[in-house]
Amino acid sequence: MAIKLTPERLRRLVLEEKAKMTAKMEKKHQLDPKAKKEMYMEMDEEYPGTPPHAKKYTAGKKLETMKMMKEQEENLRNQLRRLQERRLAIRRQIISELE
Repeated sequence: MAIKLTPERLRRLVLEEKAKMTAKMEKKHQLDPKAKKEMYMEMDEEYPGTPPHAKKYTAGKKLETMKMMKEQEENLRNQLRRLQERRLAIRRQIISELE
């Protein structure tokens, strides 16, 4: 005898499977509190000072980035000005042709 798969039944089946998979994943990735504490202690020993990813952006790098961004801003402003001038020139040409 075949079971009819109605939308409600499919929804229920999907939710049940999702719950099973979630439970399996949580169980698989769950650490006991002692293991977590040891893991964090090992990380503290490995990186006694500032972690490497935090050292990536120092004041010098920030200043260089600011200078580069200011130059980019200037270039973009110049491009915008040139585009506006070209647009106005084309507009003037169109108006002069219509007169």
